[in-house]
Amino acid sequence: MLEITKQSDGTFRSAGKSWEVVFDAPKPGLFTLRPDRTMTFVSRFAVIDNLEESSALSDRRRVHHSNDGLEAQFDAQSTIPFGAEPGISRKFKLSDGLLAVTTDFLIRTSFQVRNLFAGGYVLEGEIAHFAVLSAPESGAALPSPVWKPLDSIAEGTVIYDSAQPPVALLAESTEGTVLEIATGEDFWRWTASASNTASRYTLTKTAKGIESSWLPYEFHPRPEVEVPSGRNRRMNFLLAWRKKDGTRNSAEYRDVFDMAAFDWPETYLAYDGAGNPVKSLPCFAAPGVVNVLKKWVRRKLADLQEGDVLAVTNVVPVFCTCAAHQDRARMKSLPHLDAYGINEFRRWANRQLAPKGAKLVIVPGKDVKLPSI
Repeated sequence: MLEITKQSDGTFRSAGKSWEVVFDAPKPGLFTLRPDRTMTFVSRFAVIDNLEESSALSDRRRVHHSNDGLEAQFDAQSTIPFGAEPGISRKFKLSDGLLAVTTDFLIRTSFQVRNLFAGGYVLEGEIAHFAVLSAPESGAALPSPVWKPLDSIAEGTVIYDSAQPPVALLAESTEGTVLEIATGEDFWRWTASASNTASRYTLTKTAKGIESSWLPYEFHPRPEVEVPSGRNRRMNFLLAWRKKDGTRNSAEYRDVFDMAAFDWPETYLAYDGAGNPVKSLPCFAAPGVVNVLKKWVRRKLADLQEGDVLAVTNVVPVFCTCAAHQDRARMKSLPHLDAYGINEFRRWANRQLAPKGAKLVIVPGKDVKLPSI
């Protein structure tokens, strides 16, 4: 049973086997994740036009638990009581080994925003190796991680600096836990696209680990160019963790859906950076892909028994540019990731299968080594 409970110090805590997450810690508005005993992730405060989230007043705090006890959600909202009084709302969706975070910056149109620093995080502890995943140079499948020892990097070294966020940072602890800190499905929202604006993302080696900085929006003034009006902004990211080379699913499956063998329509496929569909590589952000899989699960329901396992095999996470998968077909390109969609489908399927005592597992392709899959 996964639960989020309020502590005597006003924080909210949940824990599982060897992991712990605490919301509103070390201060209200932040959260701390310990995927094992040796590594600690702490989020950083946002700053909106020099109005600091650290001075925000906490509003509502709500906890939700799923009926099956496998998921929990924590909602938090704060208001910065200065200037145009922007608000920051965050929703945390937690399951064992996965935390999805949605942040909404609530900004009035009357607030002319010059810059938005969305925070980032500090990762500290006994980090043995790390790898930075960027968008693929060709195709749509995410590249394999290139691991480096963290102690081979000098303190103060900037290990990533780009207008685009990294797809993910992977960090392996000395206990063998791999933590994935990944951009959410809406990769396209993280990069400034309007004229006279820029974005910047950095990863820096510190004395204790790695520090990440997120600057999704910065206005660069020009003569006779008015500062843009404020608008609400959303950013999604996720954290996933598991033991490196941990045991993969090896059960006798009642039935298997092979993602690589199915004849997917072109509009369901992942599109590469040039806007071309990649054969036999579907994107879970495409509603049609999930609909096909849901129909398959529903067809199997009647015949399932206690202990049966369904498997979706050869699942490959992608970096896709098809704007239609983001419900914006008129746009030319909207880069997005589908790991979130993969996990949403898995959760949906297991809610349907739970009354039968059955379950569904995701079996990644042989070269996929991401904790989120």
